[in-house]
Amino acid sequence: MPGRPALPVRVALPVLACLGLLACQATPTRTDPRVGNAAPVPEAAAAAVPLVAPQNTPAPAASPPRPRSPPPAATTAPPEPSTWEVLRAGFALPGCDYAPAALGWTRRYAGHPRRFAATLDQMLPALDWTARRIAEAGLPTEMALLPIVESHFRPHPAPQARPAGIWQMVAGTARSAGVRVDPWFDGRLNLAAATAGAIVLFDRYLERFNGDWRLALVAYNAGEYRVRRALQRHPEPGPALADLAALELPAASLDYIARLLALACLVRDPARFDLDLPTLEPERRLAQVDLADTTGSALARALSGLPRERFEQVNAGMLRGRTPPGEPFALLVARHRAQSVPELLARVPARARIEWHRRRLADDEDIGQLAARSGVPLDALLALNGLAEAGLPAPGRMLWLPGDGRQQAIATPATSGAEPGAEDTIHVVRSGESLWSIARRHGLTVAELLRYNRLDHSRIRPGQRLLLQPP
Repeated sequence: MPGRPALPVRVALPVLACLGLLACQATPTRTDPRVGNAAPVPEAAAAAVPLVAPQNTPAPAASPPRPRSPPPAATTAPPEPSTWEVLRAGFALPGCDYAPAALGWTRRYAGHPRRFAATLDQMLPALDWTARRIAEAGLPTEMALLPIVESHFRPHPAPQARPAGIWQMVAGTARSAGVRVDPWFDGRLNLAAATAGAIVLFDRYLERFNGDWRLALVAYNAGEYRVRRALQRHPEPGPALADLAALELPAASLDYIARLLALACLVRDPARFDLDLPTLEPERRLAQVDLADTTGSALARALSGLPRERFEQVNAGMLRGRTPPGEPFALLVARHRAQSVPELLARVPARARIEWHRRRLADDEDIGQLAARSGVPLDALLALNGLAEAGLPAPGRMLWLPGDGRQQAIATPATSGAEPGAEDTIHVVRSGESLWSIARRHGLTVAELLRYNRLDHSRIRPGQRLLLQPP
């Protein structure tokens, strides 16, 4: 086919050179995926670059390292909320202005702010433990203040037909809430058992009375059936206090509500009443440890790390001087002792867990020999007495020791006087006390008190000294 005339050689060479330059500029390019939006690399050049540098090729000089950012500061756990913060966070009832009588009760409670604060401080370990259990149960935390209204957190004993304990329950109601009341154990007197029962009752009453906290409180105070009968005669009350009064409920129950609201008001806004709420130190906080096996009350107290008055306040109810058989016992202990209690108890032989006593180490006694005779390892015995890091005790030191103490004479009434520790073996009768109340307080039975003191009758007089252990 005829074609275009050929270009002269002098013209063709420059043209070919220009075409070659254009071809070089038009070489396709690709982007290196390792550098994102970096300058494109020619395809041919990229193909020529090896993926791994040859061994004899010197590596390019390293660029100076970038300064590292300082590591994040270690996070610390937030501080544990105080008793008052736990209570305020769970408050759900109206303020004290809801009931006119509540303001009157605030003045009665906090009329002497320092005295009232001191009273709160005595109750604070038990109140703190109770508030946290009520909050965990999802109930209005005002309910944790009810034991102040009922008993000031004192485990008052009473016959089964009468209200008893910190939450002031009658035996039948307590049993219906799962609280054990029998010859071995009166759970109404025990903070852990009674609080668990109170939570069951409040849940029950709130459900039965459509969440009306007022009717739940009246049911707890005056009885569920009294509230039911009132509702049969009258329509369900409106939200105002006057609507509740129209049910013709006992005036004492309305006052009961006012007292609770007054306490909540003082906690909610203490500055309004010039009240300085006390602080609970960590060493006074309580923790719960479940004891699976029967343990003597004296050993339980030694394990708890609590002073006698506090132990009797929160762990009362052992009617035979030991934890009741048949189920685990919820022992409240000093929180710093909680982790060590199961280990210490496991090292005490079963035969040595019932009889323990507290007395002074005699001059001629060796604690190592006492430990060997009882089968309790020496280091466990020292730890149980809080002496794990203090070495062997000197003669004259008060110690918890296994056994009933029969081989060591107990201080007699003539020589005991005000000797420290004598309160663990001798009780001085106060006005109004009976053998029954004294036995309950010390975890004994009346029969044991009669036997220890060789009495054939239950008549006692103020000032009389009673042995609390076998002579």
